[in-house]
Amino acid sequence: MFSEAEGKYCIHALNAVYLWSQNRWIRLDARGNKPGIHAACSFTTEKLAFYPDRALGERDYDMIDVRPNPLTMAALETSSNILTLYVTDLPDNL
Repeated sequence: MFSEAEGKYCIHALNAVYLWSQNRWIRLDARGNKPGIHAACSFTTEKLAFYPDRALGERDYDMIDVRPNPLTMAALETSSNILTLYVTDLPDNL
């Protein structure tokens, strides 16, 4: 959202699809492609738009939760300004 590290993290939710034929879940990144970014759907290799930078303290929650995080949903439902939502209202961890 910002060009410089702000010391604040934003949780980005991935989509997940259960493949009955393979008895497993795959995660999909629906942020879309642009020059230099190719987040393709793959059944064999996860291809995200961006990967966490562990040196900056970013992390990947490798869980698949079928219910939205209640704190995230409350922030989305009550916020009227996207920048305020990002800077102060969204949880920065699960």
